[in-house]
Amino acid sequence: MDEEPMGRGNPAEASRAAEEQGGEPACLLAMLCPSCDAVLEARRPERCPRCGADLNE
Repeated sequence: MDEEPMGRGNPAEASRAAEEQGGEPACLLAMLCPSCDAVLEARRPERCPRCGADLNE
């Protein structure tokens, strides 16, 4: 077994390893259309491009 048990090891190394993996932020909830759950662009549009819902509510 090459992995260390939980709670052991250097936290700085664990943080660095997580940064190197990259990927999406953990929570995309703020980027979802409330009507159809489409993932929106970083700059939230006025209307959902998928269902046309008004996003300015």
